[in-house]
Amino acid sequence: MSDKYLSDAEWKKFAKGRELKDAPLLKALISFQKADKASPKEQLKLLDEIEDEGATLLKQHKADKEIASRLSDMGKAITLERKATTARADQAEEEADDDAPTPALLSSKLIPLLRMVAKDKPMKALIAVTGKDAAVMLAPRAMSPSMRKVLASALGDAGGIKYLTGDCVFEDKTHTFVLKTQPGGLAKKLKQAILDQTGLRLNVQVRGEGPTDAGE
Repeated sequence: MSDKYLSDAEWKKFAKGRELKDAPLLKALISFQKADKASPKEQLKLLDEIEDEGATLLKQHKADKEIASRLSDMGKAITLERKATTARADQAEEEADDDAPTPALLSSKLIPLLRMVAKDKPMKALIAVTGKDAAVMLAPRAMSPSMRKVLASALGDAGGIKYLTGDCVFEDKTHTFVLKTQPGGLAKKLKQAILDQTGLRLNVQVRGEGPTDAGE
């Protein structure tokens, strides 16, 4: 919101000494400047208000080239700000979708994350383990406890499920799960879990958090 053409203070400087009925536009600009913490949706609404009030003012002073030029610059600033705000809104919506507990996190949404790991983009890992089976989930950020329900469901809500958190990185052409604790046989379980969940047959290993910790 740093663009001077969307600043109420800058508009006041421009409007000083001019006979303009600009109170509605000024009000909209002030509201927008105070909307730093508002939702992208609310910010877009305020941009629409500025655009509408600017159009109204332009009709009243269309013969004044300076005013027309200033409002044209304001319109360009609105277009740029709207594009940036829409991008933030889309990102927020995408992150909300990613954070929503859904079985797709174990299948269709897991596949691209595994491929990102193979491109040296580490992911956070959440793993559920029973006596014989495992289920795994990846995400760019640490996952909320609510995600455990998805993993538990994948394991048939079996009793005695243990949950492990760590990182998934790519080492020696292998998807490597870096964990504080390493239950025996976990690498084999994870390899089978990934195959069952995604259909991908990958090389998998598990190691401790230290760079020299042995893996399996």
